[in-house]
Amino acid sequence: MSNQAQTLTEQGKTEFQKKQYAAAAAHFQQCLDLLQTEGTSAEVAEARNNLSVALLHSGNAQAALEAVLGTEETFALTGDQQKQGMALANTGSAYEALKEYDLALEKYQLAVEVFKSCGEKQMRSITLRSISDLQIKTGKQLNAVATLQSAYAEKSGSSLKDRFFASALGKVVNALLGH
Repeated sequence: MSNQAQTLTEQGKTEFQKKQYAAAAAHFQQCLDLLQTEGTSAEVAEARNNLSVALLHSGNAQAALEAVLGTEETFALTGDQQKQGMALANTGSAYEALKEYDLALEKYQLAVEVFKSCGEKQMRSITLRSISDLQIKTGKQLNAVATLQSAYAEKSGSSLKDRFFASALGKVVNALLGH
């Protein structure tokens, strides 16, 4: 990645952290434009993911989806499972924002499997929580509780509070199931 592309990425990340999502998206788009002429396919895919997240946070879900679509395939071809999983989760987030819940759930579940296969427990836990939130939105509360329990069980370095919450969720599930 060239110095100019790296600078644009860093500016975008700084603006994103300051919640200046439109400005971050503009810098990520400039970086993407530059990388499309001089970058590798993996660099282009990463820039598209950065752009997608910024666009989603700025309220433009359709553009976010268009930016991220297909990037998981690029990461799969390069063997970067962590980024492949993140791209799938980003695609799921865009579909969820567009109220395409079945497609969102499909992408989130694929992301969970990729994170599992590469041992990425933290990202798997975060994605499981996204699935749980989506299940609540779609009226599948029991599934949401079970998924959230899995998310807490998966979380590495769980605090006492997290372990207590996971245990309480297990008791709720058992009570609901009559065990």
